[in-house]
Amino acid sequence: MKKIFTLLLSTSLFPLLGIAQNVGVDVATPVQKLDIAGGIRIGSTATGVAGSIQWNGTNIQYHDGTSWVNLVANSDNQTLSLATATNTLSIEDGGSVDLSAYLDDTDNQALSLAGDILSIQDGGSVDLSAYMDDTDNQTLSLAGDILSIQAGNTVDLSAYMDGDITSIIAGDGLTTPEGSTGDVTINAN
Repeated sequence: MKKIFTLLLSTSLFPLLGIAQNVGVDVATPVQKLDIAGGIRIGSTATGVAGSIQWNGTNIQYHDGTSWVNLVANSDNQTLSLATATNTLSIEDGGSVDLSAYLDDTDNQALSLAGDILSIQDGGSVDLSAYMDDTDNQTLSLAGDILSIQAGNTVDLSAYMDGDITSIIAGDGLTTPEGSTGDVTINAN
């Protein structure tokens, strides 16, 4: 009887002596302080201690040491807003950024074209020679009130005309089938 009493006494005192133990619910060998095979049910509490979790009837919440915070799925779905009066960009439930330092009007620059080189004032340049392949050299033709461009679209000019178009004189860079160039003129009856 002494042996059984000693055995019971020693096994009941081990937890009181600070020996680390894990508790398992339907788990033969728990690997964490609390190891549960299955779901758990939690309720609400009036005591908020950092690291606590609760169900408040609507949301699962954790306590951050100051207040209860909802654990929300897809919490990255937030709205950005820009206050133009203060140049402040804000994110819903988050911080904000003052954009004033980036609005210094340095984007007001002039473009210039010298030959095939397109340049921006106080910036870089782009060589456009690879795009200058003269594929825009097309012929305009007129049949009645229909103006056509070679390998392109047509425009019905009848709604804009009181009479028939009798001729087109090509402008700078445009050539008529007869070979003339000059200002674009449309003659109509």
